[in-house]
Amino acid sequence: MIQTGTVVETAIISMNTTLFKKQLLYFFAGMPIISLVNNVLKWSIGELKLRLRTRLSRHLYDDYLRGYTYYKINNLDNRISNPDQLLTADVDKFCDMFTDLYSNICKPFLDIIIYVYKLTSTLGFQTPSVMLGYLMVSGFILTYLRRPTGKMTVIEQKLEGEYRYINSRLITNSEEIAFYNGNNREKLTMLASFNKLTNHLRKFLEFRVYMGFVDNIIAKYIATVVGF
Repeated sequence: MIQTGTVVETAIISMNTTLFKKQLLYFFAGMPIISLVNNVLKWSIGELKLRLRTRLSRHLYDDYLRGYTYYKINNLDNRISNPDQLLTADVDKFCDMFTDLYSNICKPFLDIIIYVYKLTSTLGFQTPSVMLGYLMVSGFILTYLRRPTGKMTVIEQKLEGEYRYINSRLITNSEEIAFYNGNNREKLTMLASFNKLTNHLRKFLEFRVYMGFVDNIIAKYIATVVGF
């Protein structure tokens, strides 16, 4: 389709009506196939997420509901204060991130293979080898700079869980809190947890902006210069 689009542009520039009509028909004929392939890819990624979540959830519930594990977690062990979020929202987010990682690795890898093959057949191996070398070096640099992302994501999920737990605790113990007039105390606790969460999210946002700036320079603009 890229080649067809290029030929269509060439026909427009050269004002070749016959070639333009012919290639335009090819372009229209290929549209249903392209649309089908794109949607099948989206379906496969969604199906992968559902299967991963199903298996992971079953495994976690097998452990969570084995014997008195659920009772120990909720009443005797305070290391996990929000098992409900871990088993629901966090599992869903993990599956989302995993499928995104899969699609973001496989598709660019296939694009690189096709691109290198085309360049090698046209210009020889030297040109793609230089570009691949730069991509490897820049990839190592960006990976090194992105190291705090994992830790910051873990902290974000922990703070989200704590904030949700405080809200659910208020609902569960609302009668006792009302009896002892503890609404102001609960409000302070809730706002303190919320402030910790927002402060961390703000730092994470600033880090992502910084990484986006560096990523654009290294992986986009300098890579374009190397390609020239």
